[in-house]
Amino acid sequence: RLAMDCAINKESIINDVVYGYARPAISAIVPENPYRDENVTGNPFDVELAKEYMSKSSYDTSRPVRLIVGSTNSVGQQMAVLIQQQLAQIGLNVSIETYDATTVSSMLYAGDFDISLMSSASNPFEPSESKFYFQEGTRGWLNMPDRNWEDLYDLAGTGLTLEERKPYYDQLQERLVAEVPMIFLYHADVLFVNSPRISGMDYASFSLK
Repeated sequence: RLAMDCAINKESIINDVVYGYARPAISAIVPENPYRDENVTGNPFDVELAKEYMSKSSYDTSRPVRLIVGSTNSVGQQMAVLIQQQLAQIGLNVSIETYDATTVSSMLYAGDFDISLMSSASNPFEPSESKFYFQEGTRGWLNMPDRNWEDLYDLAGTGLTLEERKPYYDQLQERLVAEVPMIFLYHADVLFVNSPRISGMDYASFSLK
């Protein structure tokens, strides 16, 4: 997974697929979010380092890597082709499979895939929404073998203030980079609209206007 993370050129995907309207991601937490840990910078795009990781891996490179993507997801299919090309540089033969959205979801829960391309409508305020992916077994798309990721989210949820919750989300970001259960590609540019009739929301802290 580390090899894949280092081999995928996120800037290329952003420029070639979404025409530059996004920023590279290392987690589901956008850079402006006060929960973002500025000390966590993510794994570098470095093909030679990726090859080094592959040389230490026990993965059988003669086995195709199955990448599943929605048949109506045109952006995902474009990304899949680029990822296929980029991972070929480190000896991985990626086979792209397209299915309807219902079938993709069923395959994710069943663990019937190697890689999948999915998008999420990220909440700019609270990182706990991404807990869904990390739930144990077939309750989450990553089919985690135990609850240790969920427990980290739950510990963050016990805090009542940003200061109480942030240390746990800092740990989460460190683990995401070190263990790479998911590869976060980019944060798409999004326009947020708010009403002056809504008070008590600290938009400035999230760089929202």
